[in-house]
Order: sequence, then structure tokens, then C-alpha cells
Amino acid sequence: MNIAGFDFENRLIAIRLTNCTNCVVVDITATGCRDGVRVKRSSGVSISGNSLTHVTRGRGISVDDSPGATLGANVITDVKREGIRLDDSPGSLVGANTITQARRGIFLRDSDGATVAFNGLGANEREGLIGGNSDGVLLDNNTATGNGGDGYRLLRVGASTITNNDATGNGAYGFDVRLSPPFATEADLTAAGNTASGNVQGDFLVVD
Repeated sequence: MNIAGFDFENRLIAIRLTNCTNCVVVDITATGCRDGVRVKRSSGVSISGNSLTHVTRGRGISVDDSPGATLGANVITDVKREGIRLDDSPGSLVGANTITQARRGIFLRDSDGATVAFNGLGANEREGLIGGNSDGVLLDNNTATGNGGDGYRLLRVGASTITNNDATGNGAYGFDVRLSPPFATEADLTAAGNTASGNVQGDFLVVD
């Protein structure tokens, strides 16, 4: 099933997918809806090239219990809760999204083997990205700029790859990484090409 090219305004939920396999949501514009796109108990869903603005109650895109999702090149701004929430959805890809003015840019939980790459996360109320309890994650070439909390806050993301990300001018730490082997020191992050500057509480905090 393909859903493409629609404009939604002031709806409860712009798009809701449940028990959907290989469904595609593309070129959707949603403004003033309580929730943007909500996906549950699905697989192989693709959500790309959409514009989600002024989400008044919930999340821009929420994916739950839906492995192998692809969330790419969406523009998400002015969101009451998370711009993107990925929960219990292993092997998913979150790439090249722009998320601003949400409570948190990206929330990732219980999603082993997820890839989060080339996203721009700026001016969100709290963290640019917060993730936890997910092994084997790839976090690569993201930027977190001017968020109110940490640029990246990661807890228990073991055996993961964290490379070439940047955190600039965030309100807490640039990178706050805890209990996530093999990352045990700041040098483990900087050696992998991660950069940070001008973050209020410090650029790197690593707790092993």
C-alpha cells in the first residue's frame, strides 16, 4: 500500500498504520495535527520525504513494534513530544531527517541493529538524540546543534558504532555516553571522528 501526495490539516492523526507490511508513506504534508505518522505492529514500512509541522499533542513519527522500518528525508518541526520515536523496532533506518523545535529530536529504545545517520537535530527543547537498551546500533554523521539538553544521550547501547557525529552549542553535554562498551573514555569517541564544541556542561562525558 502506498500513501502519497496528501495534505492533512488539523487532524487527530495524519497517518495511522497497524499490521501493515511494506507500506510506503511519501510526500505527505501534515500541519496542526495532534499526531503525525503512527506505526504499530508492522514490518518493512517506509516513511520518507514528508513534511510534518506543528504537531500539537504527540510525535512527528512514532514507530512501535515494527522491525525494518525506513524513516528518511523527513522535515519535522514544532512538535509537542519527540520528532521521531523508534521503539522495539530492530534493524530500522533513520536517515537524513531534519528535526527542529521538538521536545526531543530522536528517541530510540529497544531497537537492536538500528542505523541513525545523517540527521540534523537542532533547537529541540531537550536532547537532540536520546537512545538506550539497544545493541549494535550505528550512529553516524549526525549533527546536534543548539538543543536544550545533551546533543546525544546514550545509555546501554553496547557493541555499537558511533562515528563522525558533531555536537555544537547544546545546553548540557555534547555527548553523554554511559554503560556502552566499547566506549569507556572520551578518547574512544574522538578517535572515531566525533567532534564537539561549545556545549554548556562539557563536550564529552563517558561513563563505563
